[in-house]
Amino acid sequence: MENRAGAAGAAGAGMGGFFMGMLWGVMIGGVVALLLAPQTGNQTREMVRNRWGQMRDVFRSGSRDISRTAEKTAEQMRQGAQEMRESM
Repeated sequence: MENRAGAAGAAGAGMGGFFMGMLWGVMIGGVVALLLAPQTGNQTREMVRNRWGQMRDVFRSGSRDISRTAEKTAEQMRQGAQEMRESM
C-alpha cells in the first residue's frame, strides 16, 4: 500500500511541476517577444491580450489537473487508512 500512495504523490508533484514550467515558459516567451518584435503599439497590446489568455488557460487547466490528482491521492490515503484499521 505504501508504494501505491507514494507513486501517486510523485505523479502529482511531476504534473504540477510540468504546468508551472509551462506557465513560466509562456510568460518568458511573452516578455522576449515584446522586447524583440518590432511592431506598433496596437499590435503589441493585441499580443499581450492573447498571451494573457493563453497563460490564464494554462493556469486553469493545470490547477484542475493538480486538484484532481490531490483528490485521488486523498482518496487513496483514506482507503489505505481504512485497510490498516480493519487489519488491526
